[in-house]
Amino acid sequence: MAERTRSNRRKNGRLEEKVPRETRQDGLKKQPVERKKRRFKTKIFGLLLVLLIGFILFASQPFTFLLIGSDARPGESLRGSRSDSLSVMQFVPLSRTIQLTSIPRDTYTPISCEDGKKDKITHAFAFGGESCTQNAVSELLDVDIDSKIVISFDSFIGLVDQIGGIDFVSTGTFSEQDASGKANQYAFQKGKEYHMDGAMALAYSRHRKTDNDGARANRQSEVIQAVATHLLKPTGWTKISSAHAYMKEEMSLDISYRQMATAGLALALMSEREYLEIDVVSDRLNGIFYDFPDEKALTQLREKLQTTFYGVLAND
Repeated sequence: MAERTRSNRRKNGRLEEKVPRETRQDGLKKQPVERKKRRFKTKIFGLLLVLLIGFILFASQPFTFLLIGSDARPGESLRGSRSDSLSVMQFVPLSRTIQLTSIPRDTYTPISCEDGKKDKITHAFAFGGESCTQNAVSELLDVDIDSKIVISFDSFIGLVDQIGGIDFVSTGTFSEQDASGKANQYAFQKGKEYHMDGAMALAYSRHRKTDNDGARANRQSEVIQAVATHLLKPTGWTKISSAHAYMKEEMSLDISYRQMATAGLALALMSEREYLEIDVVSDRLNGIFYDFPDEKALTQLREKLQTTFYGVLAND
């Protein structure tokens, strides 16, 4: 009898050990959870390693980024619109500094896609889109532009909403209209922190009435840094990939996922900023208002940007 019982417990020549049903079920339930946790930790570690390596490589050479803000309103096509704001963001190597150069939209300069004819630089986007604008800015400042992004009202609102909004401290006190043009829909107080959705962030970044193009470009860069900071929080890591896909599709972003992640890391960590502007003289030509660059000041600005590009710190 004992021999029969023993043989009945054998399977494929092995003695099967009885395991209580509850224990087997608990073990089956716990094992996948533990594996998922290990896989998640491995992915996070891998992401951080890629970011660290990318940042080290990124920080070894300057990187120039063109921000193009389109004046296309919600629901309007980018085709035929003008650039509402233009700024060049240059990451200075081996320092935690970002140079931000704002370009007045009415700057009178040659437009390469119009056979070098001089016009307002804002019209370059209407003539030939982002490539024409990028070439015009590159020739004006005499710098190579590595990448660009085109921001419309719709895409800006969509990006901020997609990541769940941003936390931001206002650097000015003013009121601003909403995207539809309705006045005084948002009020901001200097030093006060806000959780901004896309519409509120757009209102903050596009304000210009109480200052100028340069101040608006500075606010836009502050909001972009807030987006980068949000994505680099543990709660934002999982949104980096979808944010990159959104910007490639909706904002003409032309850099890889890794490049965007490392640029975002640099943007979040670099606390020092140097704000530069093109000195202009406002006047009329043939009855049309233009901003004419001061040639001496423009030459000095070009030399400063070139010095940065070739690896010498801007403050040396």
